[in-house]
Amino acid sequence: MPNYFHIAELVPPSIHQKFGDQRSWNFVNRRAYKNLVKIRHYVGRPFIINNYRDGGQREWSGFRTPESPYFSSTSGTR
Repeated sequence: MPNYFHIAELVPPSIHQKFGDQRSWNFVNRRAYKNLVKIRHYVGRPFIINNYRDGGQREWSGFRTPESPYFSSTSGTR
C-alpha cells in the first residue's frame, strides 16, 4: 500500500510527541487509513489532513483524543 501520509497528519501533536512516528500508528484506524489511501489514489494528487508539523493550524482532522474540541465517543472507533 502506498504511503502517502506522514503519521503527524493523522494524529494530534500530543500523541505524536509522546509516542513518536512508529508507535503513533497504533492510534490510527486501519480501515479508515486504507480508505484514505484509496481516496488519495483516486484523486491523484496530495491533500492535507493535519498540517501542524509544518507550522499550520490544523491538528484535529485525524484521530481525536478527548482533549480535542471536536471529540466524540465515536471519533476513534476501531
